[in-house]
Amino acid sequence: MVSTIEQNSQFVKGNKGFTLIEVLIALVIFSLGILGVAALQSGSINGNTSARGVTDIALIATDRLEMLRSLPYDDPALATGVYALDPVTDRIDNNYNGMIDETMPANETGPLTIQYTVTTDWPIERTKTVTVTVTHDGAAVQKAVTMQQIIPLIL
Repeated sequence: MVSTIEQNSQFVKGNKGFTLIEVLIALVIFSLGILGVAALQSGSINGNTSARGVTDIALIATDRLEMLRSLPYDDPALATGVYALDPVTDRIDNNYNGMIDETMPANETGPLTIQYTVTTDWPIERTKTVTVTVTHDGAAVQKAVTMQQIIPLIL
């Protein structure tokens, strides 16, 4: 009968294990996988940041459009024309510093601009078509959101 110690020593002699080259190759493959995941994460963060910026300007455009919709049909702000809003009085935080329409005009310049166009009797009579465009002029890319609403004359 073979003792337990002899069985264990025979088992160890028969097991060669991994060589140093095999371990190094496995580490290289694992490292490449981790680098790929890191690159995906970086791209995901950039995409989320970009999407947040577009969501912010879409929210501003929606807010401005709702404000214009709430005005009476014959309000001077809904007269036919193109309007570019002054950053000092547009009621948004143009420079992302947490303050809306600062008292010092030079302090309220920033990358956000709001423009809206009013067209009367188009596409049908007794309506006004309001098109609001909010633009963000970033360092690398310009983003714009345009929304349109038809306001009817309610008799």
